[in-house]
Amino acid sequence: LLIFPVKWIGPAVGFAADISSCDFAGLLPDTTYYIASSALNAAGSLTASAVVSTFSTLAAPPGALPMLAVQASSVALAWDTNGNPSSTVYQVRTLQQSTQTVTVVIGVGTATITGLTPNTTYSFSVLAFNRSGTATEAASLGSTITAASPPTGLAFADLSPGALTARWGASNPDNPGSTVYVLTLSTASDFSGALLSSAGVRASGQATIAGLSANTTYYAQVTAVNAAGNSQRVLLGSAFTASVSAPEPSPGIVSASSDSVAAAGGAAANAAGYSLQA
Repeated sequence: LLIFPVKWIGPAVGFAADISSCDFAGLLPDTTYYIASSALNAAGSLTASAVVSTFSTLAAPPGALPMLAVQASSVALAWDTNGNPSSTVYQVRTLQQSTQTVTVVIGVGTATITGLTPNTTYSFSVLAFNRSGTATEAASLGSTITAASPPTGLAFADLSPGALTARWGASNPDNPGSTVYVLTLSTASDFSGALLSSAGVRASGQATIAGLSANTTYYAQVTAVNAAGNSQRVLLGSAFTASVSAPEPSPGIVSASSDSVAAAGGAAANAAGYSLQA
C-alpha cells in the first residue's frame, strides 16, 4: 500500500507490504490522504498504483492561551492551533448560565466575541473540526467577568448646604441593575487627601453624600464597579460649590421709619457676607 498527501502528486509518505493491515505515522493533522495499492513483481518493480481509499486525519486539539482583552461588551480570545492547516475550522462556544452561542473562525487562533453584557460572567471553549466534519474535544479557554460600562448621564441633583446627590442614567451598553456605582467627593481636584464616598447601584439611579461643609468647593466622580472589583471612573463636572445655610430670621425688623428699615438676624455658618433685600 502507498499513501499520498495529495492525489497523484508528490512522493509516497508510507509503504506497507502486508495489505491486510498497516499503520502510517508522521501524518499531518486535518489533511486528506489517498491510499493507493501497487504490486511488487519478482524483479522488484512496482506496478502502476491505483487509489483504493481516501481519509482525512483528525485536527489537532487546540491549546488554551491567556485571553487577549476583556471589555464591557467583548472578549478577545486566543488558542494554540497546534500545527493545524489554514483550512481548519474552529468553533468557539460562549456560555452564560444556560445560554450558549457559537462563533466560527477558519484557520486562525484568535476570535473576538462581541455583543456581551457588561459586568457578566462568561465561559469560553474551542473545538477544531477536520475537513470531514469530525470535532476534537472542547478545550477550555477559561471564564471571565466583563468590565462595567462607564457611567453616563451624570448630573448633580438635590443640592443642600450639607449634602449632595448625584444621578446617573443608562450606559450603552447598559450595566445590569445590580452593578455598584460609587459617588466620591474631594476638596482637591486630583482627589488627593480625604475622600467622601457613598455607594448605590445602577438601578437606584443615584447616591447621596451628607455631612458636607457649607461654602466649600467639591469635586465629584462616579465609578461603576464590576463583580471582580474592576472599575470605570468618570468625572462628574469640574467643580461644585455647596450653598451657604440661610441665616436665622429672628429677631427680624428692629425699627422702621418713613425712609429706612433696620433689621437683624442670626449668623449663618461659613458665610462670607450678607445681603439685605426689601
